[in-house]
Amino acid sequence: MTPKGVRAFKPLSYRKIDEIASQWRRTLGYGDLDPIDVKSFFDKDLDNITVSVKGRKVDLVQSISDAIEEGSSKWNPDIEAIEVGLSPNGYDELADGSPRARYTVAHEFGHAILHTEELVELVDLSTNHHLAMNRRKDHPIYRDTEWQANAFAAAWLMPRAAIEPYLDRKGSLLFSVENSISLRFGVSWAAANHRLDNVRRFE
Repeated sequence: MTPKGVRAFKPLSYRKIDEIASQWRRTLGYGDLDPIDVKSFFDKDLDNITVSVKGRKVDLVQSISDAIEEGSSKWNPDIEAIEVGLSPNGYDELADGSPRARYTVAHEFGHAILHTEELVELVDLSTNHHLAMNRRKDHPIYRDTEWQANAFAAAWLMPRAAIEPYLDRKGSLLFSVENSISLRFGVSWAAANHRLDNVRRFE
């Protein structure tokens, strides 16, 4: 597995990320078996979330901007908040229930939760420094910001407690286990398959 992000300040295991995602599901009022209403989360809940970094309170805010390619999470020093954003097209897709758009929001929320300190501290680094950091792939996968955010997104959308009953279940030729998870949690077949593989791997 090749790292795709920058080196995270903190190493995190898949199990630990599962726990963090589960805590946030409970904080937002979702049980272990409930699908998340990601559109409502993005429109209503996101702007009410505050996280801590080095004893400092940092707000999360929603952002929809043409400057965003698909999704983003970035520190805005002008308002001293982390913007979790979508492109206008991404927001339209979210409104239509697109699994990709739902996953994008979950992924960027993961960055905001897991990498608050990185987002605040690295915003002032030059573009060249960022590029140099991204070119370095010598860190282990559990310290990779993209791997961690993907693990969070999967766990937040598809909680372990809901996935575990599917681990030993076999689908039919017409309806796979991945299809069941996809329909239940509003994710793609590929995301469901990847989550199943990782829950098995990191049991």
